[in-house]
Amino acid sequence: MRTLRIGIAGASLVIAVSAAAAQDIPAPPQAAGDNCSFLGCLLHGHGDPAPASQKAATVPAATVPDPARAAAGPAKAARPKAKPAEAVTLAADAAEKPRLKALAAVRPRHRLHLVAAHADEADLTLAPTLDPASGVTALHLYSEQLHVVAGPAIRTLADLRDKQVSFGPADGPTVSIARQAFAAAGIAVKEMSLDQANAFDGLATGDIDAVVMLAPQPSPVLAKLRVPGLHLVEWPEGSSMPPGASAQLLPEASYPGLVKNATRVLAVDAVLRLTARGERSAAARGLFASLKQRTAALARYGFDRLGDAEPELRQGRAVAKDQQR
Repeated sequence: MRTLRIGIAGASLVIAVSAAAAQDIPAPPQAAGDNCSFLGCLLHGHGDPAPASQKAATVPAATVPDPARAAAGPAKAARPKAKPAEAVTLAADAAEKPRLKALAAVRPRHRLHLVAAHADEADLTLAPTLDPASGVTALHLYSEQLHVVAGPAIRTLADLRDKQVSFGPADGPTVSIARQAFAAAGIAVKEMSLDQANAFDGLATGDIDAVVMLAPQPSPVLAKLRVPGLHLVEWPEGSSMPPGASAQLLPEASYPGLVKNATRVLAVDAVLRLTARGERSAAARGLFASLKQRTAALARYGFDRLGDAEPELRQGRAVAKDQQR
């Protein structure tokens, strides 16, 4: 009998609560995703679960993974920008600048600034020299030839004795070497100081007897020279040469019209030197040291002299190369 009263009381409670739920009574808050109890389900009904998009929206933004960042991996700290290389100043004759661009290509990490300046205003200098010394501060790069161009009346170097000969501008690199070369050969001339244009004009008109020009061969100036009767005068075989000079043979193909057969000429090395200012510059010392260690790369760009060889060895190598041609 007690059991029947409990059942009737429970049924009365369910009916009462259901009637209240039919009215607009707000349901108590419930955490998303929680399972309702038996009594809760009776009070609020099952209903549709919240959409997945709404559930995702409740997740804090910091916990939502970014597909792009996940694919890229962990973020790397930004590297500081590399400090630009310090410029190294190289003083050389203006005519040498096209060749020296290739020198810069051997070590592209170094900034090479080409200027026409005095030695105390540059870190490196490049100039032809009769000094055969090599070492820590000197590097022989390539050879330059002493071209002696004369008219039809001059057949040998001895014919220029007491004649008017242009050694180039007074401040040019040819003057000092030409003086020493002619002095070693025992031939005194009347020295003229003319630039190339005026010198060759004077040679064509007969106002002077010869033009001496120091330049790596083949020289573009001589290759384009088309004046009838002009020719390259041979340096006498067996004649004395100043210390540091060597004899080389120029093939006829070097200057058609100026050279017949093979003509012997005097040659000196263009030497790269580290100045006193350059010795105080870490960038200049680094560039100079790296060039001394890259002889194979230098040779590909035409810098084919033996930097640390004795003059006799350099002379023998030059003659051997000419014979192979």
